[in-house]
Amino acid sequence: MSLPPDDIAPYAARRQRLMAHMRAEGGGIAILATAPEATRNRDAEYPYRHDSDFFYLTGFTEPGAWLVLIAGATDRALLFCRPRHIEHEIWEGKRFGPEAAAAHFGFDDAHPLDALDELMPALLQDHATLYAPLAGDKRHDGRLHRWLAA
Repeated sequence: MSLPPDDIAPYAARRQRLMAHMRAEGGGIAILATAPEATRNRDAEYPYRHDSDFFYLTGFTEPGAWLVLIAGATDRALLFCRPRHIEHEIWEGKRFGPEAAAAHFGFDDAHPLDALDELMPALLQDHATLYAPLAGDKRHDGRLHRWLAA
């Protein structure tokens, strides 16, 4: 896993520009997941590399994270990420966790990854437009369809 950038201002500015564009088009919600981890063989994984689009907007380099941008009367940038877990960090490296990630990367709020399926159906309600990549990862597409059907 690569180290996060020290200066997050460019990433926050990119999120603001994207939300301004979404607002100009009538508002909406954008959902973007970072790249999944890839298993090389049985119990060995390839070195993790984040998704470029996700990194461009967040600067966040940890696996398993999701970005949600809500553009409307009030803009909101939310991050869903893995919580701190000391035993896992011994093997996988330090994690920010939701609280530190929100503060360090300038998100309006951050939640543990476990809350994603619970919170997303409500977040998706009442938005005229959904911005999300499709057909990139079947697991992500399946989750999006389940959230929309809820």
